[in-house]
Amino acid sequence: MKEAYPVVQNVPVEIEQFFRTHTGEVLLLKGGTGTGKTLLAIEIVRQLTKDERGVMLFTRVEEDQLSLQFPHLKEGSPLREQAKLFDKNSKITDPNWFLREFTDLVKSDFKPKVVMIDTIDSLLERFENPSRMVRATLDVVQRENLSLIIVEETSRESFLDPLVGGIVSLGHTEVDGRKVRELEIIKMRGVEIGRRKYLFSLRGGNFRVFSEMPVLKPEEQIMWKKTPHPPNRYSSGIPKLDDILNGGFKRGQYIMIEASFEVSEEMLMLILRPIILNFIQNDGVVFITPPGGETPESIYSDLSRFLPEGILEEHVRFVDYFRASPGNPLVIPMTDRSSQKLYRTELEELTQGYSRPLMDLVGLDTLEYRMGTTATPQDLLRTRVFIRSRGYLGISIARPDLSLAGAVANFSDIVFKYRLIDNTPLFYGVKPPTGVMVPTIDREGGLPVVTLKELL
Repeated sequence: MKEAYPVVQNVPVEIEQFFRTHTGEVLLLKGGTGTGKTLLAIEIVRQLTKDERGVMLFTRVEEDQLSLQFPHLKEGSPLREQAKLFDKNSKITDPNWFLREFTDLVKSDFKPKVVMIDTIDSLLERFENPSRMVRATLDVVQRENLSLIIVEETSRESFLDPLVGGIVSLGHTEVDGRKVRELEIIKMRGVEIGRRKYLFSLRGGNFRVFSEMPVLKPEEQIMWKKTPHPPNRYSSGIPKLDDILNGGFKRGQYIMIEASFEVSEEMLMLILRPIILNFIQNDGVVFITPPGGETPESIYSDLSRFLPEGILEEHVRFVDYFRASPGNPLVIPMTDRSSQKLYRTELEELTQGYSRPLMDLVGLDTLEYRMGTTATPQDLLRTRVFIRSRGYLGISIARPDLSLAGAVANFSDIVFKYRLIDNTPLFYGVKPPTGVMVPTIDREGGLPVVTLKELL
């Protein structure tokens, strides 16, 4: 695979490169109120001052509000010592007062290498000639080789734009009526921009951006450790999803996951993999009709990396509508009437007389292509009744253009949607509705561990 897996980062790599490879540079963070500009600015300062000194100049926040608005600036924290406030009510008569204070600060014994100004708007409104003051300040920045981060309370272009080397705009975009936070890199002098847009979260007062990392090496993959099923439920193997479902899928439920065309097979497996693995490790049986783009062999190869040898043979069968003869003991070819008998025999044998839990996972595009749109809803409805009566679990994978999708969504107990926005996979429920989440790889745990991060 040449995919990249979603991970959580502190700031986009382009911003880190911008400051790490240049001195005397200025980054302008633009956006409306509440878009996360200050939290991003604080996070940049936090990253850049691990080995350097920094200072944060606040022009609009009272001292007793700092720790309330920004968790990283609580009393006693290292970052709090870098925070300085200007009296926002002061009446300035000397047009050079800021330049003088700024110059004294950067030349003091403290000698900061990183400076943040939040917000520049509150500062500029005190001057008759704000452009002159800014240009003089930027001259000091270049002369002293500082890294300067400026927060501006607007998304519109201003006289500051051509004066700075980097511009990042923060705002929102929508996914099915749900707002998600979005960052756009407008320009970044001297840096190759790999991605112009990122989705990000402000959960817990922390700025976190969703990026990607290369596919993990085999040594970064681990054997699956099961999460036991709660009473009358099936754990998904994904803690956040279990929390949303009050412990897991109810026995007898039917689930539909509608994945947009941009969601690749690998991204789809990011969600399906832990669900399947956890079901198997809890002594369940899984019958899989591979969705388009997958084969029994590709899914077997994927799952076998995370299970002891021989486990799949005891717990999994693949239903294949495209091959006439098995050739593989795990594959049930469904090409004629005799196939139904083989299917029932395998099902009864693996479930030990229907006593073991069963998951029926079906790619709807495969069924619709092979069986047509008329017969398939009836077949799926019969399967739905069988699953409910036995307390099993059914999962259908749909793509948006399928005729079957609407009918299956109607009789499904739970419907999730899976989208790709700004190269970031988004997973959310529409029945019942949930917030938008990003499935991410645990950097320490590695595959197949998946964490769902809420976009807040």
